[in-house]
Amino acid sequence: MTAINHKKNLLFVIPFGITLVILNVIRMLNVPITHDETGYVASYTFLDLITEKIVSANNHILHSVFRKFFVELLGFHLFVLRLDSCLALIGFIVMSYLVCKVLFRNNWWLLCSFIMLNMSTPFVFNFWGLSRGYALGMFFMIMSIYFLLSYINSFKPRLLLFSLLAGILTVESNFGLLNFFIALAGVIVLQQMLFRRTPEQKKLIKTEWAYLLSGVAVLALLITQPLIRLHGGGELAYLGRNGFIEDTIGSLGRCSIYGSSNEAAIMKVLPWLVVGLFWLMVAYWLFAYVKKGLYTNIADVNVKFGFVLTLLVAIPVLSLMAQFHILGINYLIDRTAIFFIILFFLQLTFFLYHLSARLRVVATSVFLLFFSVIVFHFVQKFDYERAILWWNDAPDITILHKMAHDSQNKKGKVKVCMNWLFIPPFETYDMPHYYNGRFDKIAKFGEGNPADSLVYDFYYVQWDEVAKVPKSYVVDTQVFGGAFVLFKKQADSLSAAK
Repeated sequence: MTAINHKKNLLFVIPFGITLVILNVIRMLNVPITHDETGYVASYTFLDLITEKIVSANNHILHSVFRKFFVELLGFHLFVLRLDSCLALIGFIVMSYLVCKVLFRNNWWLLCSFIMLNMSTPFVFNFWGLSRGYALGMFFMIMSIYFLLSYINSFKPRLLLFSLLAGILTVESNFGLLNFFIALAGVIVLQQMLFRRTPEQKKLIKTEWAYLLSGVAVLALLITQPLIRLHGGGELAYLGRNGFIEDTIGSLGRCSIYGSSNEAAIMKVLPWLVVGLFWLMVAYWLFAYVKKGLYTNIADVNVKFGFVLTLLVAIPVLSLMAQFHILGINYLIDRTAIFFIILFFLQLTFFLYHLSARLRVVATSVFLLFFSVIVFHFVQKFDYERAILWWNDAPDITILHKMAHDSQNKKGKVKVCMNWLFIPPFETYDMPHYYNGRFDKIAKFGEGNPADSLVYDFYYVQWDEVAKVPKSYVVDTQVFGGAFVLFKKQADSLSAAK
């Protein structure tokens, strides 16, 4: 076993973390604002945001509050809109190292697991640089896990309180993470029944219940009204209805391997590989639990940790299934389920670490293969120019500059008609930021526009709308192989337009 020297580890951890933050800042400044990041409205008060007065699934409450605070303090700029997500990355780097420090007693396993948590997939990394609540959610979740594991290791009540407080902030960052809080509550209850305690530790059960019930009450007060408004407003309809494997695991898999040339072949295997590994780990920890006799003998803390990490994955899965079949709430998909990637990676790495004490060559070889694939994929698919789920917004600035250049001598405001998907980024940020006052209000394509006229200077549409563009316009620019097309007037260049 390699002895752990945390001071020496910091010589790697700090430069590694700084590198990730720099890469993230580059993305924050380079990736154009995306469709779902355009929800900032200056007139909304903090209370409006907290109570979900304006019903929108894009209002991730804690993020919206931080975003409003930073914009009012520093000004309306893309970097400022995304600033809290970058700060969440810094916090995640710190907390993920602390979690690994609690779990691993081998320096090699500790550092490699730390690297994997922070380079899990380019998909996860995307959200450290976007104006969404998922980054804050992952940060507070890993913080909650750290305090939970520390409590189970030491039974200091304040650690449990910190874990619950972080869990509440996790849900306020993204309501999809209510499933994590349910798991957190489940672990607190189940560990009272499953793990033996000393007489002193048994005295803490009443304290645990007091903290837990207080935490549940506070969370209920914060989220009940917003959730009712979201559900009543149909804002949860975006989610999946085909089952946990197809919707949740499948969407996470597709987003995680985005851009791979053999995506179809991988997706035939990946969901079932994940399910198989999960059940293997469940069986392993059940066997370890029975073998160690945790309820009748002094507990093995590593088996406790393994059980807890497994429950943190299993309980949200059961919760989603129950919500779907009982309440009719759809399954989380892609970004709303992103926390499962972090939880699964934690579960898998600790399982292999524990297994390595018995099957060193096998466990270490599998871990090295897993580690190599993850790091290679992260480096290979890292993208400075686009967000995976909002790839369609990547050419927005190019299209905007093209329209501005071609109409530089036009008198009056430039008139543009667009597909609805493109409008929010252009209208709420891109045009005011780069060409304030130059462009007229954007018209939505297909809504009562003249059939064949020169009302608009440009049309920007999707490929299946090309035939509907008036014949007096010609193709100016095509992006993504013709998926999106910019049209301009055919006769008389815009530079000569009166």
